[in-house]
Amino acid sequence: MTKLHEAIVVRLVEARLLIEPCAAELAAARASEDDLVRIEASFNAMASEADGTRGAGWSAADVAFHAGIIEAAGNWVFTQLIGTVRAALDAGIRLTGGQVLSAQASLEQHRALFDAIRCRQPAEARAAMTRLLLATQRDFNALEKVAVRAAVAGGDQVTSQVDSQEQDIG
Repeated sequence: MTKLHEAIVVRLVEARLLIEPCAAELAAARASEDDLVRIEASFNAMASEADGTRGAGWSAADVAFHAGIIEAAGNWVFTQLIGTVRAALDAGIRLTGGQVLSAQASLEQHRALFDAIRCRQPAEARAAMTRLLLATQRDFNALEKVAVRAAVAGGDQVTSQVDSQEQDIG
């Protein structure tokens, strides 16, 4: 992950942490039955893609799940921000690939969030969304550490090769 990508992801997660927990809280208080049906359908689509890995349809279903929560919040300003959330999710999924929280663990976090919204528990919905996003943030931080280690290991390998070549020459 390049420094530019890292900076973008960090800012997108920060924005999501400001927007989505509040949206989840409002959705728990305001969601219509139609909203709940849409969110549940997105969740079920994610579940059908979570057979040990995140299948090809996971990303679209995940985006629809989060967008559904934002729409269910009933705040037109939040609705205008769905594009930002989509960009954040898409970027995050592209950058983390399969190296994130297991599909099953992620699905459990999404289920806890949906259950809190469906059961009309605003405070728990806010907390569940916050936990989900903090897990995302931890995933990115872990990936960054792996990338740094790989770069250092690659640098050490290059240094060893150069040292070896210098010995051969000298």
